[in-house]
Amino acid sequence: MTSGRVMALDVGDRRIGVAISDPLRITVRALATVERGRGARTIMFDINPPSRSAGARPAGGTVHPAAAVGTPAAANPDRDDAGPDAGAQRAGRPAPDVAAVLDLVAAWAPAIVVVGDPRMPSGDRGEQAEATDAFVTRLVAPLAQMGVPIDRWDESYTSEAARERLKARGIDTRRDKAAVDAEAAAIILEEWLRARP
Repeated sequence: MTSGRVMALDVGDRRIGVAISDPLRITVRALATVERGRGARTIMFDINPPSRSAGARPAGGTVHPAAAVGTPAAANPDRDDAGPDAGAQRAGRPAPDVAAVLDLVAAWAPAIVVVGDPRMPSGDRGEQAEATDAFVTRLVAPLAQMGVPIDRWDESYTSEAARERLKARGIDTRRDKAAVDAEAAAIILEEWLRARP
């Protein structure tokens, strides 16, 4: 059996949900949500990464600014969300959303990162799949430098399943969209792990 933590990402236009497994790949938990755009920030749902010895940070959404300044560089520079600092990626600096994900990878040291692959009900790939592909393209080189490969996994219906799971826990999913995205990443990761021997 392969071991080492696995991290999963549920990439959306506004937020990126992040989940992590334990080193033996037995348990999965929602870890964080990275908010994209101007003033990108990371909302943590977990305690300190295992590499830190400081006391635990309380669960429930501690907010941290993204590591880099500026706004995320969009795949399409004509999109409204490209922002004034979309050139940061071209200047060699990762966009804030990429930097925030790389910070989480550095802190949690997963053996692999699994990224949700959005599909339409027909199974076709649409606009969201193209946007996710563009984000993954920006992650490939920095993760390769860290020795962390990327795998893709069909994320169909994970957001709906996440909302149902959180509602069962009494969480208002209309108000806590960050929790929905992180929980969707956890479901992606659970499904990916179940498909492995």
